[in-house]
Amino acid sequence: MSLIESPAGLEAEALLVTRLERDGLAVRSPDPSDGRAVLVRLTPAGAKVVESRRKERIDRLAARLDPDHQQALASSLPALLEMARLAAQPPNGPTAPLSPTQ
Repeated sequence: MSLIESPAGLEAEALLVTRLERDGLAVRSPDPSDGRAVLVRLTPAGAKVVESRRKERIDRLAARLDPDHQQALASSLPALLEMARLAAQPPNGPTAPLSPTQ
């Protein structure tokens, strides 16, 4: 049984969602396919917080790299972004590569 499946895990999860909801960072709605479940989604403000914290974490990690590794990471970002774009497409979707300036 995972933490989320255990009663204590569900209780902790519910408290977290309650705090996020109280702070305007998330909203709950009934799951239309399962009356026992609740769906939770981030609000625009919640998405901003997530993105800000993600950027801070990436910046902290990158700052720990030596300059050569920082440069290698920066040089590889266009290819990594292209891979992420391709991964987000349906298997038979468009596959035309983006140029490095797009």
